[in-house]
Amino acid sequence: MPGMSGSTLARTVLADRPAVKVIVVSGYAESEGIEPDLPRLTKPFRNADLADSLAALG
Repeated sequence: MPGMSGSTLARTVLADRPAVKVIVVSGYAESEGIEPDLPRLTKPFRNADLADSLAALG
């Protein structure tokens, strides 16, 4: 996504469709650039981690 971060994409989608559930998936260990109120899953992750993150979205 040249010119757009995952957080920016999530905010753009949520502004247009607030009911959409999002998880920012990142391979970066630090949280710099990812807004703290957005659900986040850090790579690498196990299937169980993904399942837990999706369940937490409701």
